[in-house]
Amino acid sequence: MDTQNTPIHFKLWHRSFWYLAIANFFLTASVYALLPVLPFTLHAHHGGLMTVVYAFLAYCLGIYLPGPCISWLVQRFRRNHVCLFGILLLAGVIGFFSLTHNRLPIFLIIGALLLGVAYGLAKMTIVSTLIIDTCESFQRTEANHSSDWLGRLALAVGPFAGFWTYYKFGFGYVEFVSLAFAALSFLFLSRVHFPFKAPGEDLHHMCLDRFFLPQGTMLFFNFMMATLAMGLIISTQQSCHFFLYMLAGFLLAIISEKYVFANANLKSETFVGCFVLAAALLLMLFRQERAATMIADAFCGFGIGILGSRFLLFFIKLAHHCERGTSQSTFFLSWETGMALGMALGWHLASREALVVALCLIVAALVIYNFLVHPWYLAHKNR
Repeated sequence: MDTQNTPIHFKLWHRSFWYLAIANFFLTASVYALLPVLPFTLHAHHGGLMTVVYAFLAYCLGIYLPGPCISWLVQRFRRNHVCLFGILLLAGVIGFFSLTHNRLPIFLIIGALLLGVAYGLAKMTIVSTLIIDTCESFQRTEANHSSDWLGRLALAVGPFAGFWTYYKFGFGYVEFVSLAFAALSFLFLSRVHFPFKAPGEDLHHMCLDRFFLPQGTMLFFNFMMATLAMGLIISTQQSCHFFLYMLAGFLLAIISEKYVFANANLKSETFVGCFVLAAALLLMLFRQERAATMIADAFCGFGIGILGSRFLLFFIKLAHHCERGTSQSTFFLSWETGMALGMALGWHLASREALVVALCLIVAALVIYNFLVHPWYLAHKNR
């Protein structure tokens, strides 16, 4: 019977959580199998780089559009149905790309906008509501941390699959790979049952709940500088090997979190993440040997992985009571905004210029964090 009671799970990794975490992984992989490869077909069919820039800007705008309505949607309709609808919309947009990628640029820009809308709707619903609702209160920080790591791994797996398919078979097959990832996300999510939950009494059609955390604005822009640098790096990479070694860096970051940073100073992960990213950029700029390239690629995964994990916890600890979901959406928006703007700017710059700008952003992000954000965070954290 549908009730508002949630079964108690003494372990976090019960079946429902597994399915949701894997659905989150495939959802992210679906978008990132397409997004880094998309500029190649845009440039091939439409020439000028501005079409690429406008497409990424449209995508960036799109992820924000459903945000103010997320709270109303997940209370007015079944929570999982909102996310399932977002994934179906995502699949429809990918199909739209397959029909229009060699036609007028305006269709591609509209498609990128809709891609952002669909991804924003599905992603914010799953991270701000579904994952949280399947866990007991004392497990939710661990649940957010673990599920986000699976989503972060998709940043390497998705582009690897996309570029490999693009070089082997062409762009048309990349869309099939992206659709396959979306279908798997839909399949795993549909296996999780969510009981009916009555909407709140003060239900508003538009609000900041589950969308944006105002007290996290400083963190938002500080972390966005790091992801902007990462977006610039990704825009310069056209090799499957980069994402393979980046995945190795992610896995190393997970191990390091458990055994190296478990009892480390609060600043340590941010400092190490920024230093490792800076080292990766210096290697990319000044060393071309194969070993140096492999190390730089792995450093990119390690650096952004450590930073993402730490800033996610910062957002959670800034949230007031019942704002955990809002903190998750804010972190997601910070990540995606930086990535999208970085890839847009990277395609407008030469590769070396993009890497220099990325290095400057990482250094600036570290300085701002150390002297402004960290003292402010210690004074305002709530947990």
